[in-house]
Amino acid sequence: MSAISITKPQDLLSAKIGRDTAQDLTYYIENKVKEELDNKVQMLATKADVANTKSELIK
Repeated sequence: MSAISITKPQDLLSAKIGRDTAQDLTYYIENKVKEELDNKVQMLATKADVANTKSELIK
């Protein structure tokens, strides 16, 4: 999986709102996306979860 670069959006925003503000904004967005992704990943079932559930249903 490739990493997402925030350099381009930050550069584009820098021209409009200033370098420091653009950096702060992109940092904030990056952290929010990471938090949301981490929350979603925690809710995913693992292969072991599926196997356990399957075995319980078969009983």
